[in-house]
Amino acid sequence: MQSKISRGQRIRDEFFTRADSDSRKWICVKCKTVRVQKGTGYSNLTSHVESAHRQLLNGFLQSSEHDRESKIPDSIFFTPKTVQIYSWIDSVINGLLPFTIFEKPVCQPAVKYKPITQKTLMKYIHLLTELVEEIIQKKLPSKFALIHDGWTANQTHYVGMFATFPSSNEIGYERILLGFSSFESEDSMSADAHLEYITFVLELFNRSISNVVGIVGDNSSVNLSSSRKLETGFIGCASHRFNLAVKNLFKEDDGSSAKVHAIVKSLRKLILAAKLRKHSHLSPICYTPTRWSIAAMLQRYLQLKPALSELDLDDHDV
Repeated sequence: MQSKISRGQRIRDEFFTRADSDSRKWICVKCKTVRVQKGTGYSNLTSHVESAHRQLLNGFLQSSEHDRESKIPDSIFFTPKTVQIYSWIDSVINGLLPFTIFEKPVCQPAVKYKPITQKTLMKYIHLLTELVEEIIQKKLPSKFALIHDGWTANQTHYVGMFATFPSSNEIGYERILLGFSSFESEDSMSADAHLEYITFVLELFNRSISNVVGIVGDNSSVNLSSSRKLETGFIGCASHRFNLAVKNLFKEDDGSSAKVHAIVKSLRKLILAAKLRKHSHLSPICYTPTRWSIAAMLQRYLQLKPALSELDLDDHDV
């Protein structure tokens, strides 16, 4: 049975980082003071925290009092370098930070670990990617369906693709992200271009089109054409089908939804949006062809209507 972690070691792991892997020097992450760990004790480290960071220490000790079986630090199972690399990658990926963030001098004082260059960070991200691809390859069965969808941001089109297959878990299926990226060549968004992308992604996991039993996606002509070329089944997006039905229903109105859509588009202009923010914290919702958003657009318009009456709008604004 794993023994409990001593108070001194918990304080060291919370407030200090080792200068390098084989050094007895430890650096305080709060004030960058360097202390030497003498022998196997922690008094030289804890005395600094008790005198310089008493309030933070009290908060740390109180927060861990309820857990008598103290959390085992990662450093017991992994080398300090491994923990640092994981923390760097986790911060960049989950924090949506630029790859150069840890090279910036202004950011280094706030980072617990030593700085890392973009080249080194990318090296370990690529190594991690290869490892994840191996894990996914072992988990993928011989037959599975693909779920994919595309979106455009800053004039670049991206496609995300998942594999889904039956499972014994509580929801009855697994869904694994295989990839999301732009096309290598953006000259064409045809069915053939999508098939080329699908083939490329599958090859990363030692799979091919023959392993695909069906495609799930929006009810677009490109997706329908892709499924025919693959000679496999196609399941259209239920939300999109519902949206098409609602769209047909609104064709019978007197043109009110089209008028609202025109007003909402105008309200997203910079000057009008700035005026609107002075009277409401809500933002207008535009109609999106591939989503059921007509009702959402109309509902938001009704919520904004009192604020619109406060705006001094004329035909030129709208």
